[in-house]
Amino acid sequence: MGTILENLHRFHIKNAVDDLHEMGGNPHVNDNHQLQSVYRCRLCGYVYDESREGKPFSSIDHCPKCGAVQLTFEQLQ
Repeated sequence: MGTILENLHRFHIKNAVDDLHEMGGNPHVNDNHQLQSVYRCRLCGYVYDESREGKPFSSIDHCPKCGAVQLTFEQLQ
C-alpha cells in the first residue's frame, strides 16, 4: 500500500485513462508496431522493453512492479 499522495496520483491517472478509453483512444497503439520501443515507469523506474517481453506495451494496463497505471510510463526509445 502506497502513500496517500501515490494513491491519489494513481486515482487521477486511472480516471484519465478511463476517459481516454471511453473516447476510443489509446496513445500507445500503432498499426505498424514492431515491438522495438522501451518504456520506463516514472514512479518506480521499472523498464518495459517490448522486444524482450515479446508483446506491445499497449497490452499492459499497469506497472508490473509498483502497480502504477500505464500513463505513468515514459517512452525511452
